[in-house]
Amino acid sequence: MRKLYIVSISVFYLWVLQSCGLQEDSDHAAIGEPGIPSQVVFGPLTPRMIGDRVQASGRVEVPPSDLISIHSRVEAFIDRIHVLPGDKVERGSRLFTISHPGILKKQRELLEAQAEWERSKAAYLRVSRLDSIGASYSSEREQARSDHDFWKARLEGLLAECRSIGLDVERIMETKMYQDRLSIRAPSEGAIQDVMVNRGMMVSPEQTLLRLTDGRHIHLELSVPAKDAARVQLGQKVHFGWIGSTTRYRAEVVKMDPILDESTGVLRVHCHLDSAAMGEVLPGQRILAEIEIGAKERYALPRSAVVKRGQEYFGFVRVVEGVEDVLLKGAEEKNEHILFGEPGGHSDEQWVLDGAYYLE
Repeated sequence: MRKLYIVSISVFYLWVLQSCGLQEDSDHAAIGEPGIPSQVVFGPLTPRMIGDRVQASGRVEVPPSDLISIHSRVEAFIDRIHVLPGDKVERGSRLFTISHPGILKKQRELLEAQAEWERSKAAYLRVSRLDSIGASYSSEREQARSDHDFWKARLEGLLAECRSIGLDVERIMETKMYQDRLSIRAPSEGAIQDVMVNRGMMVSPEQTLLRLTDGRHIHLELSVPAKDAARVQLGQKVHFGWIGSTTRYRAEVVKMDPILDESTGVLRVHCHLDSAAMGEVLPGQRILAEIEIGAKERYALPRSAVVKRGQEYFGFVRVVEGVEDVLLKGAEEKNEHILFGEPGGHSDEQWVLDGAYYLE
């Protein structure tokens, strides 16, 4: 259906326009132009690249490599707890101070092994000198070598054990002074998630003391419906936000599962966050996302520039006689705009950009 609105301009009106030196605005209808309501605004139609998008849902997650469980390497008592949940820590920050008689025993064994190693090393050097001049027995030489090798291996083993539990072995061996407490330190920077012990508790190596989350590498894990799975590709851009928020952030598809999940039938998609989102989102947040599938040229008019008749949308263009309606092919409504394809030979004409209601 096409409607034609006839503009009737009187000779007197033309004479007034010419005498005042007024000219018609090329971008907007003149306010109060005869035959066209003053609320109607005209302007050019501009194409834009509109991307098709796939809907997905998911959550912000931390990779398993950045979820860190902290343990004590020895049985011990918790003397002090230096952090609380939510605290930010750097690599090497002290988390706990622990103590136990077994720590002192290990140091005593280390110092005894050091003394025996020094004794056996001196004995082996003495026998080696005698052997060089033929003044030693072979049995004496073999015994000296055996003692030397035994205490060397024992000392090196105890050094490795003591270092692994956090003892300052160089200071202990130099000063011969015992270290009665150990510090458990953060292996990486991050935030304290859970503290699972209390002061005075006896803990063992298999017991988790706290959980540390390194949030520098958080990412999105999205679930894409099976019907859209074949359209998702590496490198596609993602727009996301959490439920109830109008703020949108960006990410990029970097990995995809090779097959659909057997239990849910969805495709798991791994996305890296844009730098602007890194400080704004938190691990565990559930989000809604749109994946940009591909951009194509589309035209758009504000909803106020369009009328809907049945299931079809119509826009309006300026013609010599007034205003003419145009069927918008392939139209769809999105974010208070009507998107449509080729305008059918009217792309260079002036379109109604506001006030279509007054033309009906």
